[in-house]
Amino acid sequence: MPSVSCYEALTRITVPEKQPYSGDMVFTAFSGSHQDAISKGMKYREENQLDIWDVPYIPIDPVDIGRNYQTDVIRINSQSGKGGVGYLLETNYGIKLPYKMNEELGYAIKDISDKTNRELTA
Repeated sequence: MPSVSCYEALTRITVPEKQPYSGDMVFTAFSGSHQDAISKGMKYREENQLDIWDVPYIPIDPVDIGRNYQTDVIRINSQSGKGGVGYLLETNYGIKLPYKMNEELGYAIKDISDKTNRELTA
């Protein structure tokens, strides 16, 4: 399958960030409520060992088209919430915070992202 960079070089047409299936941010969720739903959907899939893909806000498994939901889906900025921060902590570091602590950390992370005006990494 040709890459986005190959397509852009050959056609001189830029692929928008949120272009379905190929844009850099097509699977990205910054909204706290979307992140929470995705996190719960991923946890449900894992706990129930489901073979079919059924995760809120993500119509197909990103892996099927060469993407990675660890880096492409839950991303943190000033719109993110406790669910997104909690998901990254748990999946990247195995840390599961108590609800209230997760909520406070979520506010602190949002504040940092807002003041620095940038996306934060795990």
